[in-house]
Amino acid sequence: MIVEDSAVWEDELVHYEAANPPVCIVQQYRDGLATTSTQYRVVKITPLWGPWQHVEPADPARFPEEHYR
Repeated sequence: MIVEDSAVWEDELVHYEAANPPVCIVQQYRDGLATTSTQYRVVKITPLWGPWQHVEPADPARFPEEHYR
């Protein structure tokens, strides 16, 4: 039996946010099934057309702390 994990990534902490160009560095978490532990990741999110986003891994050390919110 194959079970697909359909848990979505939730924003936990915004590390950096810029308006021009629009980009956001976010720490996210995902609670999986009862048998798996919570997963964490830091990603760069760039909005595309409509509800679509481009998500790629990011290094939070590269972004200045004064932009944290």
